[in-house]
Amino acid sequence: MSNTTISTFLQQDKRWQVGLFISGGLLLAGLLLYILIRTLGWFEPSYVLVFYTQSAESLLVGMPIRLSGLPIGNVTEITLEEDTHVQVKIKIKTEYQRWIKPDSNATLMAEGLFGDHFIQITASKKTTPPLSDGAMITFIPASNMSDFVPQLKERLFPLLEEMQSLATHLKSPDGQLNHTLSEAQQLMHELRSTRQQIDKLLIASTGLAEKKLPASLAHLNTTLIEFKNLAQSADTQLFASTQKLQTTLSKFEQTGEHANASLQEMRLLLQETRPSLHKLLQDSDLLIRNGNTTISNMHEHWPFSGESKPASMPETLPP
Repeated sequence: MSNTTISTFLQQDKRWQVGLFISGGLLLAGLLLYILIRTLGWFEPSYVLVFYTQSAESLLVGMPIRLSGLPIGNVTEITLEEDTHVQVKIKIKTEYQRWIKPDSNATLMAEGLFGDHFIQITASKKTTPPLSDGAMITFIPASNMSDFVPQLKERLFPLLEEMQSLATHLKSPDGQLNHTLSEAQQLMHELRSTRQQIDKLLIASTGLAEKKLPASLAHLNTTLIEFKNLAQSADTQLFASTQKLQTTLSKFEQTGEHANASLQEMRLLLQETRPSLHKLLQDSDLLIRNGNTTISNMHEHWPFSGESKPASMPETLPP
C-alpha cells in the first residue's frame, strides 16, 4: 500500500469523525430544544387569562402556574397600566380549562417560608361554564413580611415577657427554685449518711459471714451425711419389708386360689345334690301333711276326742 493511499484513507477517516461529531451535536441540540419546548409548552394548546394587582412584587415572567399542586402554565407578560395597576397575563394549558371557572381565584404562594414563588389557582366544583380566552380572574396577593412582622410581634412579645418574669422569679432568693435546690442538697446529705450506714452494715455482714459461714457449712455437711446414712438404712429396711410383703402376697394369692378351688367344689356338690334335696323336701312336706291329717282325724274320733263311748257299744266286753 502506497503513502498516497494511506493519506487518502486517513483523510476519509477524519471526515467520518467530523461528520459523526456534527451529527451528534445536532441530535443533542434537537433533544434539548424538544425538552425546552415541552417544558415551556410552546406547541401545546393553551389560552390566556388576565388579572390585576397593586404591585408586581414577587411576580416574574415565566413564573409557574399551579392547579391543585400540578403545573398548568406560566406568566407570559407583566405590564404597568396608566392607573398604576399592574396587568399580568398568564398562559394555561387548554386541558385544565374545565376546572377554572368564575369563582376560581389566583393566589401568590411561596415554597416554604423563603422558597420560590408561584401562582396557585383554585379549582371550582360548580357546574358553571369555565373562563374563556382573555377573561379576567380574581387575584389575591400573598401576605408579605411587612404583614407578618406585626403578627409575629403580637405573639412573640408576650412570650418574651413571660420568660423574663419566670427568670426573675427563679432568681429570687425566696423563689421556688432556690427552695427546691436547698431541699435537694438536704436530700443529698441524707443520702450520703444513709450510704455510710449501709457501708458499715455491709462490712459487719462480711465479717459475720467470714466467721459464721464456715461453721454453718460444716454443720450442714454433717447433717447431710447423717441424712444420707439414714436414707441408706431406710432403703435397706424398705427392701427387706418389700421382700416380706412379696412373700405374704404370694401366700395370700395361694390361699385365694385354694379358696377359689373349694368354692368350685362346693358349687359342683350343690349342683349334684340339688335334685335329691328337692325330692327329699317334697317327701318331707307330704309326710308332714299326712301326719297332720292323721292327727286331725284322731282328734275328731273316739277315744281321742274325749266324748263318751257310743250307745251301740256294750258296756262290757264278752268273756
